[in-house]
Amino acid sequence: MKDTTRKIKMFFASFLGRALLTVILYFVIMGLTLLILTVFDAPIVAVILAVIFTVFGWKALSRITPNVFLTMPIGGWITYCMVKGTISFFLGVFVAPFVIGKRISAQISAELSEQLEREPSPQITITQNNSKQVVKNKTTIQVNQEFQHMLMSIQTMSEQKLREMHKILLPYCLEAPVPVDNRDYRKDLQEFSQRKLEKGSLFGCQTYGEVEKLNEAIVHLLSQFEENA
Repeated sequence: MKDTTRKIKMFFASFLGRALLTVILYFVIMGLTLLILTVFDAPIVAVILAVIFTVFGWKALSRITPNVFLTMPIGGWITYCMVKGTISFFLGVFVAPFVIGKRISAQISAELSEQLEREPSPQITITQNNSKQVVKNKTTIQVNQEFQHMLMSIQTMSEQKLREMHKILLPYCLEAPVPVDNRDYRKDLQEFSQRKLEKGSLFGCQTYGEVEKLNEAIVHLLSQFEENA
């Protein structure tokens, strides 16, 4: 039961699960909108929804149109606002449920990711059978899935959360061996990458190599935040 619940959380925390949840919420919000218009048959309700749709449609239209300053007389500006407002309303009818659903699904995905981080890592049970190691409960696959899930989850995390994770991961990356004369540095680096973490798991990472990969992905995302600032 716990494994099933964890898999469901990991799915909805992933990109594919978040996309599916966005689609579901889109149709739910559309249905609720129609229900509100049917139950509350009042002009004020229709006006409020129209304003909401127009605002969302206006923002979406502004993102896809060239950002240039137009010089027009007052009559031209009035006509421009009326035409853009009308288009924004009809566009907002479809855009508003999508944007709202996307924000809700992103919040749910982030909360699920934090829950998975707080949950203890699965225990590895190894028994001896005819001098061969037998791994129970598919723990090897599960650990790998947890690391892959974390690589996907960081795509939706805030800059502050990523910097906190980077600060924790960096000391582990600094433990990597440095080149020494008359020694095979590649062999040392490979052994370091495969070495297990003493604490068992860190953000889904089980080895120092996974820690380095996760930290590299976080550094890449942080650089994108700085470029967009």
